[in-house]
Amino acid sequence: MLREYGNLFSAFVYSVLQAALQDKAPGGWWWLSSFGAGFSCHGALLEVQAA
Repeated sequence: MLREYGNLFSAFVYSVLQAALQDKAPGGWWWLSSFGAGFSCHGALLEVQAA
């Protein structure tokens, strides 16, 4: 992802999430996290259902 798109900063997590969903990654519980400027940390617990 980094080689193809470069550093997207915080938006990078959404690009990875989109790629994982398009690649039909297995469903279940996913942990999505990002780190920002200074030290800010954000996370989300996602329940993904396989199509």
